[in-house]
Amino acid sequence: MNSVGDSETSVGEQAPLRKINPSPRRGHIIAMTLEDAPGVFASIEGVAQYTVENATECGEKVALSGAFPRISTSEPFVLTKVSENEYRGTVYEDLIVDEDYFGRGVCRWKFSSVSVHLSATTDGADTKFIPSIDSILVASSGSEAKYFWKARYPRVADYDGFPVFGESDLESVPEDKRGEFFVITLASGETSR
Repeated sequence: MNSVGDSETSVGEQAPLRKINPSPRRGHIIAMTLEDAPGVFASIEGVAQYTVENATECGEKVALSGAFPRISTSEPFVLTKVSENEYRGTVYEDLIVDEDYFGRGVCRWKFSSVSVHLSATTDGADTKFIPSIDSILVASSGSEAKYFWKARYPRVADYDGFPVFGESDLESVPEDKRGEFFVITLASGETSR
């Protein structure tokens, strides 16, 4: 498979199949707010997800199965601390260039979601708290709150790197137990660009 990308890779690794737009214009500020967190998060990584929406028209078919694999990429973005409980970063809808990567037609990239990966330390054994917001909410300056059980901080015993994606609401949690959760909210706003 041919690979296209602007990033350098190690021997044996393949560059992501994408070309970064040097001048993206459709940006959104992502604000992350933490409420009642059980401790500090030393590792906070923003990720914007993009997927080719016409992979069967432009991608390469897998010879053995005859299927066209999904084409996607996760692109990091920086979140900067702006107050004790708030971080901000910018994502772009048009970060990836639509292009003919396989000689079968132009692959059309679509911005699909934003997630943030938080953990107590940079130790890979800590729980990974992963709130996310869909591209539709990002485009409409919406927000998404996720609730996380505090007992999973800083880590889950006997499960290194336990991923937790949070709950959208606490309706199924008894009222007397709801104080055992903290909230991470991702909200979108337009850039001034």
